[in-house]
Amino acid sequence: MRSDAQLAQQVRVEIRVDTVAAMKGLGQYIYVSVLKASHPRPEPLLKFNSGVDGGSPGVLFDRGYERHPDGRLGGLCDAVIKPALRAQL
Repeated sequence: MRSDAQLAQQVRVEIRVDTVAAMKGLGQYIYVSVLKASHPRPEPLLKFNSGVDGGSPGVLFDRGYERHPDGRLGGLCDAVIKPALRAQL
């Protein structure tokens, strides 16, 4: 987000580690949500995990994000996260 000047000035990134109760003891996971003051607990945009709670490893590994110049997470950010943030600005 920092590399996008428009978003960097208007959003706050919060990273939480090991806070999804449904995933305790079930391995690694990444959940991404775009929060709004009017809806503080939205459904995640994606759930990367081993198939628990509606998640899938495919949301990160089966979409071609590895071809992005900034790697998988850069591709995910450009394809999913930034458009969701822009839609709320």
